[in-house]
Formats: sequence, C-alpha cells, structure tokens
Amino acid sequence: MKRISSRAALAAVAYSLLLGGCCYGPGAAVSPLCEAITRGKGIPEGPVASECTFDLADGSAGAASAQTASCAIPEGAPQLLSATFAYPAGFSVSPDGFLARGEAPAGRYIVDLDLDGAPTGEFPILASGRSSAWVDLDEDGGQDFWEPEVFRSVGRGSGGPLLRINTQFGGDDNTLVNVANVGFRATIEIAAGIFFNPTIPGEYDVVATFQGVDPDTGGPSNGDGTAPTELTLEMPVEVGALLKDGFELRP
Repeated sequence: MKRISSRAALAAVAYSLLLGGCCYGPGAAVSPLCEAITRGKGIPEGPVASECTFDLADGSAGAASAQTASCAIPEGAPQLLSATFAYPAGFSVSPDGFLARGEAPAGRYIVDLDLDGAPTGEFPILASGRSSAWVDLDEDGGQDFWEPEVFRSVGRGSGGPLLRINTQFGGDDNTLVNVANVGFRATIEIAAGIFFNPTIPGEYDVVATFQGVDPDTGGPSNGDGTAPTELTLEMPVEVGALLKDGFELRP
C-alpha cells in the first residue's frame, strides 16, 4: 500500500467525503492540494457524492460483520458536512458499541486520490466512548477539535441503528471554502464486532443521507439563502443464511 506523510495526508483528505483539516487547522500543510483547497470557493455544482457502495464483509445472518461505505467525490461538488447511515430493523449494535474492539481501532478511513483503486492514505477510527469515536488524522492517539467525529445510536423507533459522521465545516474548519476542487474516492470502514447483521436472511436497504455545507455559511445551514445540497440513497445489502460445517442454520 502506498503511504504518504501525516502532513501530506492531512492535505490529501481535506476534501474527503467524511474527513479533513489540514490547510487551516493545527499543523497546516503547504502542498499543491492545499493550494487547490484554498481555491475551492464559488458555487458548488452537482451531487455531494456519486458511485456510492455499501458492503458487508460477512453477509451471513447474525454475523458481527465489518461494514464498508465508499463514495466518489466529484470535482466541483459541495464539501460534505455530514453522512448518516440509517440501518433497517434487524440490524443491531454491540452493547459495548465502539469499545467492543478493546484497544484495537473501531475502523479506518481510506482515501484514493488518483482513483487507481489503491489507498493513497488510511487513518484509524478510535473510540472515545460506546457511542462516539473520531478519525485520528494526525495519528497521535488524541482527539483534536478539527478531526471528524463518528457517532452511533442503538435504534430509532421501529428502525435499526444509526451511524453518523460529522466534519468541521466540510472538513477544513473554514467557512469561506465550500467546494471540492479535486475529485477522489473516500471509504469508511467500521470494524467487525460492533454492528450485527439481522438474524433473518433477505435483502435490506441501508439509507444513506449526505449533506453538503451551506453555501452561505460554509458549515451548518442557517435557514436562509441557498439551502445545502442533500443526497439520499437506498443502498441494498444481502443477508444470507448462517452456515456451519456446510449446513444452513435456521433462526
């Protein structure tokens, strides 16, 4: 896997789907990409994300499977403020939540800058509690205010759990920049042992909602002027029968 330095990596992910924080945050880096970021002003065009996928590493019923969501970020798209994944009824969360992994990371964030299918950089998602975690962009083991946060909730009424990722003003903690000036692919992976598949086989839809920054504020909506761009997708996943020694186990 290709690796890049922490400072260059911070620059690389500032326009990512879920993360950012290099050109204006602590340890600001100077790079061609950072210069591109500072030019990312103007009117956003098109959807906040495209070519999105959602996959289960283990699709068997009841499995404590790793989950992977991946999207392409088009050039000129609005910077992303948040991404929310609403699981249908049947999916569940470990009582320990993000702490179920012990000292191991709760997941990782991966960015592919040249769109060749190989990671340009990847960063650990570390638990700060059962229901919260953060992406450790500078890999120092401590949570900084400019690093993206990850939250989960057990359920919502008759539905399943929620997973939400928040960035700081679109990932760069800057209110004046609201457009992605480069295109790339961003992936978030939640490690095995945190979410559980339904015990009943079938096709389920995970509903993903991506919200761009408010063009008027560069961050959350102020309820005035141009409204933030929002994209909602139904992402089907197949849950199969649980097998043991080649035989199907029925719930």
